[in-house]
Amino acid sequence: MYYNLQYQLLKKYTCPTFFNVLRYAKRSLWPFHLPKRETRPLGTIPTNRKDSPYTLPNLLSICRIAASPVLVHLIINGHFSYTLSLFTVAATTDILDGYIARRFPTQRSTFGSIIDPLADKILVASMFLSLTYCQMIPALLTIVVIARDVCLITTGLYLRLSTMRSFDQSLGSVFHFSTQTVKITPTILSKINTFMQFALVTATLIKPIGNYDLQTTLNVLSWITGFTTVTSGIQYAFSKTAFQMQQFQKEKTNST
Repeated sequence: MYYNLQYQLLKKYTCPTFFNVLRYAKRSLWPFHLPKRETRPLGTIPTNRKDSPYTLPNLLSICRIAASPVLVHLIINGHFSYTLSLFTVAATTDILDGYIARRFPTQRSTFGSIIDPLADKILVASMFLSLTYCQMIPALLTIVVIARDVCLITTGLYLRLSTMRSFDQSLGSVFHFSTQTVKITPTILSKINTFMQFALVTATLIKPIGNYDLQTTLNVLSWITGFTTVTSGIQYAFSKTAFQMQQFQKEKTNST
């Protein structure tokens, strides 16, 4: 209602052309072509009591986060063999927790849908930053990778906060992970991008271990990773299904 009042004032006190430009920008560019909202007709924002965060996929995701600072320490100190081994284990947990969550429905949780992609982004950012510090990955590529992830996280938090505020919830409820208000669906291009990022990190770590001449391979992987990072970010921005928002309505009361 507040935003409708703003548009009425703009329409009244500005020229029609300027108002139409604003209206087109609102529909076309922001907030990133939001998809259809899944409406729950009755009840408050649900808290699924059977949705337990204590699952094996969540444990694997937390282990992936815990391994990130260890990997940074190993890279900075030049222990690339240990880094490659630990990174391989961490990447395997990323595949494993997704498989377990899909294969066993009891292992799915709202907390898992948040912590899993967050763990991937922390792992990727840690590896790219530390390898860039050692001048093994171009700084520009690292900036692009981290900027994309920051934009995705910021957009998700903004949409979640907007949904909570529309339901008159407190700010603390934004971090109540048993309530899912925004569902981010990974695209195929995004999965390819994650694979390319892991492949680039792996090849970068292999080069100093065996003194292989992989510079051409690293250059190709860097260009492909940069391309998939940018294009997948654009796809998220303009996709109608990447961000699934849930709209909640207050419970109806019958007057007697």
